[in-house]
Amino acid sequence: MASSAQGTKADSAIQGIRGNGTAILPDESRIVNITPENIEAVPITRTINEKALSSNITITALDIGAASIEQGNKADSAIQSIQGNGKIIQPDFNRSVVITPENIGAVSIERKINNKALTDDVTLSALDVGAAATEHGAHVPAVQVADNSVFLRNDNSWQPVTPENIGAATEEQGQKADYALQGIQVNGVHVSPDINRYVNVTLEGLSAVPAARTINNKSLDADIMLTAADVGAAAINHEHSAQDITSGILSVEQGGTGASSAKIALENLGAVPKTLTINDKPLDSNLSLSAQDVGAATAEQGQKADTAVQGVKVNGELLTPDEENFVDIEITEISGATAEQGQKADSAVQGVKVNGELLTPDEKNVVDIEFSEFSGATAEQGARADSAIQGVKLNGTLIEPDDQNIVDVIVSESASSAVIYTAELATDWENGESGEYLQTVEIPGILGTDNPVVDVILSDVLDEAKNQIEAWNFISRIKTADGSITVYCFEEKPTSVIEIQLLCVR
Repeated sequence: MASSAQGTKADSAIQGIRGNGTAILPDESRIVNITPENIEAVPITRTINEKALSSNITITALDIGAASIEQGNKADSAIQSIQGNGKIIQPDFNRSVVITPENIGAVSIERKINNKALTDDVTLSALDVGAAATEHGAHVPAVQVADNSVFLRNDNSWQPVTPENIGAATEEQGQKADYALQGIQVNGVHVSPDINRYVNVTLEGLSAVPAARTINNKSLDADIMLTAADVGAAAINHEHSAQDITSGILSVEQGGTGASSAKIALENLGAVPKTLTINDKPLDSNLSLSAQDVGAATAEQGQKADTAVQGVKVNGELLTPDEENFVDIEITEISGATAEQGQKADSAVQGVKVNGELLTPDEKNVVDIEFSEFSGATAEQGARADSAIQGVKLNGTLIEPDDQNIVDVIVSESASSAVIYTAELATDWENGESGEYLQTVEIPGILGTDNPVVDVILSDVLDEAKNQIEAWNFISRIKTADGSITVYCFEEKPTSVIEIQLLCVR
């Protein structure tokens, strides 16, 4: 049978999967494969105008073969026709408007006035027009210089020439004519003007629809979203009550039974009748079978049985339990030690040695050690020994101590002096180029040629002195320079401040 934990998992297990209200059936391995189709979604490989739905898409006018908003704006503001001197100038078969002097009521610069071409300013004399000079009679006005801005009227008066009185276009009209559109195209197709030389751009020509067009009574003046109700359809996840369904068989995939009888429906759905019982318990609701229901031991009882003592022996002899299956052991009867005595025995010192020699305890099993008997040093003496100077060098030469282990440094008369410097090595070490640690300390007066004897100035406090000795062991090299020393640590760097003394013999 299943364990209690497995039963709990079974109670909380998912009993079925639905997509948009429709049951998704598992395969033969009891695995439910959910696809976009069975949840009425579209796959991300679906495309809109050849653009995949794997990410957000933006459809442009170019994607749907339409004109852009900018192109539409240009079409709206395009010049619809060209007029010259009040008359519409018709475009040619290429829908280009060609402006000539004739169609704007002007004359060509090749036109002549009394055989004088208009390529330059023209000055007509009385002789040129077959008239008498002004000296011929008082009725003849004085001779004036004629040009393209003044002409002689029939009444012998001079009149300024304007575009209006010669049927020509003004300068402003000429500029407009220079910049007039030569043709109009819609979606790459040349649009011909009508008989009045107007270009009529229609919605059909633009492949567009009017903004007043409606889709299911919704205007296209803005984006629209049609729902199932707008098209007289039911929503995807709509429901029907049992009373509304009068005929037909709904498949299992559609949430039905796929059968017209209860027996076949149960077979299609892989179900059993609610009247079926499990250990006399009906299936009209979720069941929870206990160990008692199936005549089995509880999980707790099973665990106790697995870990139960199957027998007890004392000194190799199996003891018989009483009627309640209890075995009562008296320690005193079997000459055994108590639990407390056993713990003390486990942690007891089994022997004491000093300098490799096993000591014999007294009658109380106590070992009394006197350090004086074994020439042992005290802890304080040991600390001093650790910090003691191990040797003295003079100018790089080791000086041997005398029989009392005293080094006598004798400075020759030729030497000028023996100088002692002190310095403090802080904890702010720098990283060297080769992975070492280094620190430069300024010492006024010291020379680069000095080869000092260096020693640690130990603290009077024992723990501090031990830390100083440990830190001093990290020092690998001291190099002197004029006015400073550089200290090197090849492996580890000290984490404690060190006071040092430097003896320089010169």
